[in-house]
Amino acid sequence: MGEEFSVRFSHFEVIGNFSSSYLYPEILLQGDQDFMLTEYPSRWSFSDGHLIVNEPFPSPLAVATLFGRDYDWD
Repeated sequence: MGEEFSVRFSHFEVIGNFSSSYLYPEILLQGDQDFMLTEYPSRWSFSDGHLIVNEPFPSPLAVATLFGRDYDWD
């Protein structure tokens, strides 16, 4: 990896307002050579469009996103 992250979050929320009921949360942490996934549900939760983290991650946060999908457009 080219850059190293140094900011660590102990709590954050990602909230989305989607018309689709199909929502997919994703949290990626910085690994040694690549990104890595987090432990769910031990470190974060997702309910009603709210992705909530209440516990620090063992590695720096790289990406936190919510994806919405409308399967009618497939």
